[in-house]
Amino acid sequence: MKAFICSNLSYNIYSKSLMMNFALSLKKHKFLNLAIIFFLFSLLTKRESLAQNSSSLKSVQAMENRMNQSAMLYNQGQYQQGYSILKSCETEVFLQKNVLLQKRFLLLRGATLVNLGQPNMGLIDFNRLYQMGERSPDFFANRANAYFILENKQAAIADYQEALRQKYISPTYIHNQLAKAYFVLKRYDEALLSATKVIDLGMKNTETYLQRGVAFYYLGKYKEAIADFSKGLEKDPNNIGLLSNRINANTYENRWKEVVSDIGKLYELTKIPEYLLSRSGVYLQMQQYFQARIDLDNYILAFSGADSPKMDVLAYCLRAGANFFLGPASFRQSFEDCERCLQQNNVTNTVPIYDPIQYDYSRLIIENKQVYGYLAEMYAFAQDSLKAIEHYRHVQKLQANSSEDVEIQEIVTKLTPQPRLNLTEFPQHFQLYPRNNQDSANVRLSGTLYLSGYDSLYVIVLKNGRLYERIAQRLKSSSNSEKYAASFDILASIHAELSEYTFQLGVKSALRDTILERRESIVCGDVYAMNGQSNAIGGGGMGTVNKFCRTINNAYLQAWGISTAKYNAGQYVVGGVGMALQDKLVNTLGVPILLINGAQGGTRIEQHLPNKANREDFHTLYGSLLTSARLGKVCESVKAMIWYQGEWNSDVNYAENFKVLYDAWHQDFPNLKKIYVFQIYPHGVGERHGALREIQRNFSKVFPDIRTLSTVGSPGWGGGHYTANGYTHLGNILFYHVLRDFYPSNFAQQSDTSEIDSPNLLRAYWKNKEHSSIILEFSPLGGEILVGKPMSVANRLWTVADAINLDGQFGLVQTVQAQGSIVECVLKSVSSAKTIGYVPEQRYPFGVLEVYQGPWLLNKRGLGALTFWNVPIQSQ
Repeated sequence: MKAFICSNLSYNIYSKSLMMNFALSLKKHKFLNLAIIFFLFSLLTKRESLAQNSSSLKSVQAMENRMNQSAMLYNQGQYQQGYSILKSCETEVFLQKNVLLQKRFLLLRGATLVNLGQPNMGLIDFNRLYQMGERSPDFFANRANAYFILENKQAAIADYQEALRQKYISPTYIHNQLAKAYFVLKRYDEALLSATKVIDLGMKNTETYLQRGVAFYYLGKYKEAIADFSKGLEKDPNNIGLLSNRINANTYENRWKEVVSDIGKLYELTKIPEYLLSRSGVYLQMQQYFQARIDLDNYILAFSGADSPKMDVLAYCLRAGANFFLGPASFRQSFEDCERCLQQNNVTNTVPIYDPIQYDYSRLIIENKQVYGYLAEMYAFAQDSLKAIEHYRHVQKLQANSSEDVEIQEIVTKLTPQPRLNLTEFPQHFQLYPRNNQDSANVRLSGTLYLSGYDSLYVIVLKNGRLYERIAQRLKSSSNSEKYAASFDILASIHAELSEYTFQLGVKSALRDTILERRESIVCGDVYAMNGQSNAIGGGGMGTVNKFCRTINNAYLQAWGISTAKYNAGQYVVGGVGMALQDKLVNTLGVPILLINGAQGGTRIEQHLPNKANREDFHTLYGSLLTSARLGKVCESVKAMIWYQGEWNSDVNYAENFKVLYDAWHQDFPNLKKIYVFQIYPHGVGERHGALREIQRNFSKVFPDIRTLSTVGSPGWGGGHYTANGYTHLGNILFYHVLRDFYPSNFAQQSDTSEIDSPNLLRAYWKNKEHSSIILEFSPLGGEILVGKPMSVANRLWTVADAINLDGQFGLVQTVQAQGSIVECVLKSVSSAKTIGYVPEQRYPFGVLEVYQGPWLLNKRGLGALTFWNVPIQSQ
């Protein structure tokens, strides 16, 4: 019962409101230091401009006036109006050779974009400032804000700490933000230190006490948490967040009277009926069954005939318990409520629960075990032994030997003994067994039976609901055992096909035949793994579902399930790329596919490295994926690893870190044959992406089992992630590579297999001695190269020539022509350049704000050529 109370009272709005509080703190914080920096910039700019001619001076002063006006609007919270002014003077600012003026502009525009809800764009300005040498505390504080909203809390923390080190004007504000960032990262010790610093610096309000109280709570220091929540409530007695969290802390301290009091206050404040349900659970814990029944009656009455979300099953289950413990006079009502529960649970095992604080739906599994237990004891009281036995068998089948059923078990066991079983190896619901060279898999069922009276044990295997195999084994007890113990070990075989197998384990005697265990939807097929950041797990709203696409997640206690692409759908998410790959493989090969996905959004490659001391540390991303594979016994069956990551990194140490991952994968997945790497799309975050993409392009030269796939030119790109169509496109391209590498006969049967390789540059060289034209020679595997059509972006028509740079400088190429796998870049004038690159690091050149989105070099299939950076230009 206590477990229910804790889960149902988990009204911790702190994490839910974190981003809202952050936005409010941005508005409250006046950025006085920002204004000071602007003033200093103004003085320095004027001093520099005195050395210029009078017309230039007037131009600078005019721009300063416009930026001062924008800054004033910024401080008034009128961000859109201020941004419009900045946009109108952007071109003039960057035409001026005045670095301080440009810095001021970028700092103001970056902060404005963050407040306009465009932190990606703001981060572009901040990173450009960093490249210009800006290192002021105000710069670090504002860039940290952008990182914070983008959920890159590690980067935000680093910048906040640097702002503090440089004596930021408002250390209280920085410590407050650090506390929030540490909390999101579950670094509660550090969150506590920062929250305490905020309070010590004098900020003692409801938010700060809530923040520190939550840190205490997650550190298990419930008394300290209660003290902080209480201090906050002294300032605001009706604060729902403080009340809710004090309920949680008091629950762990078993202070039930205080819990009841606070829930009562929440109900008075909100009139939300769900609080009556919560309080009834506490009353049951306190054994105040009559008060519990009153709350449950009122709750059920409130939802009588309503269309709003209900918790009927849970309410009736709790009321059945209340009436049961009130004694025989209330058994009739208890019987009726038990029947309602069973009737609804036969339709579905889950009910939607409306959380009145978090304003969203969660799922609560209602077990029939409790209900069957009430019925068993009530029938036993009525001396109806057959009914009591029938219902207790349900209890034991659902959860044998549960401590909550001890009294019922003692009563009914006197009527008839039930077999007890210890399983050492047994299939799980939805489990996939890797297929062997005979297109099948062996399924082992082993364990020990601890009860005499049964002479044989048997396994029934059903295939798609029909009898497939029956295996029996005679039971013999161990002579060395003090009590009866009969071990068994049975081996069954299933085939790799689009069939679902069911396993039933039973025991038999001359008088009795009892099914002890049943596992359903077992399949046999192939195994793949995937890792990376958000684009490796995002789904873009894809709704594809295929019951033969499976996954496993160790975070849910070896939970096997059917794959989904929807990012917020729960523990069985494999992402849009993974879902498209699985679905295509299943439909083409006619065998189930398992994909284990260990990706997590907003992560750097460093966060994916294994713990050197313990590779299976499931607190790490690497350890979580590895633990899933080992629990599922599929480590030796993973055929390929798919890697899509890099947006939050630069080229610094990327190759070295990837080598660590590469070696670890091959050690932990010994039969890994291929690694597929997606070269990242130009992105608005991170730095030095041109060099990073070059590293990814060359992986196949360093590691012979790696194939690098291009993402540029893919449909559905939204600036950071893809639509469902985009993820499907990437998954389909990946499918053809997997098909060619692992299933060549099936690949040959496909009609659309031409030009599936991304065009990859082999070399660049001068066409002539005059150095007026450069030849780009691509691998013939990529097929014929096409030059993408010009695109209009930011009121300018862009061609592929604009995406070519020589020694890092754009605008030197006149035209780009292609014939076969050869591309010619005709220059505007002769050049002595040493290197050539294709596609800007992040955004369009010449000071344009937008992230680069084409045009591209493509093959006939529409696959973009892999981008390249600083490739040496060879002689003719």
